[in-house]
Parts: sequence; structure tokens; C-alpha cells
Amino acid sequence: MKVKEVVYLAAAELGILDEVKKFVENGTAAGKENAEKLLSSFQMVENELAVDYFPLRAEQKVETENGMITYIQLPNNVLRVLYVENESGERIHFRLFVDHLATEKGKVTVGYTYTPKDKSFNDNSDFRLQVTARLMACGIVAAYMLNAGRFEEWKIWDKKYKNAIIAAYQLPKSEYWQARRWE
Repeated sequence: MKVKEVVYLAAAELGILDEVKKFVENGTAAGKENAEKLLSSFQMVENELAVDYFPLRAEQKVETENGMITYIQLPNNVLRVLYVENESGERIHFRLFVDHLATEKGKVTVGYTYTPKDKSFNDNSDFRLQVTARLMACGIVAAYMLNAGRFEEWKIWDKKYKNAIIAAYQLPKSEYWQARRWE
């Protein structure tokens, strides 16, 4: 999902869609402040979702001569290293340090969770499946209200946001299939 699509959903809820669209698509100064606030709120919500609710996972193949892999060698901002595998796909021992991990030398695959990088309006969100544009828009509106000091409205939107997170964890009963036995 595109960042600007999510921001547009949030802007529509706030009643500022036209001015935000004018800034994002034409660069007009009128909507700049609100558009930048919404983008900042997007960054915050995407990060919160990745850290607290829906971890973003990645794998990276790395070749190391000394068994030391610095975190900056990995393309994303490492949050937690989950595993390290050798070329055969076997999990191998590793140790974590402040700026690197130590493991066997050679070709390895590092599995980890990460925090998303800051984005522009034309970038894509790192979320693909469970997190919907609507869920993120609720979080953006809640953050926008909180930053504006509109606490009563923030309470309402924060509740919508938290309920959307809970709903994202659950599948509707119609999605479950009964086990069948073929004879």
C-alpha cells in the first residue's frame, strides 16, 4: 500500500483531504503543514505497529570471513535477531553484541525483525497483509489528534485504532475450514 493512499484516508477523516492532496501532488504551500504532520504520524504508527504488534520479518544472506556481521550490513534497521542458518539450512549458534553479531564464518542467512525506515508520500508501506490502510489511517488520525491537543477526539480515534489492531489478529469464523477426511 502506498503511503499517500493511507495519508489520504486519514486526511479524509479529518476533513482536510483537498489541501493535503494539493500539497502532495502539486506542491502547493497551503496543505504543507497538515501533510507533513500526517506523514510524521504515518511514520510513528508504522513503527509502533512493527515494534509492538506485527513484527516485520526479513532474511538476509551474508558472507563473512571472520564470523562477525555488523548490523549495518543488513538492509533494514535490526530490532531482534531470530536465527542464523548455515548454507545447509541448519540453525547455528550466534551471539549478539551492541553493533554486530558473531557466528560461524562463511555464508549464512540471518533471520530478524526490523523497524521500518522513514518514508516519503510515494513510498510503499512495509506492511503487506495483516495491517490494512484503514487500520493505519485510524492510528494516524489518533496521533494527529493527540499532537493537536484534541484529547476528547483522540480518545475516540485511539479506541478505533486499538479495536482495529485487535480485529487484525482475529479471522472471522467463516475463514476457518472444518477438517475433512477423504475416504
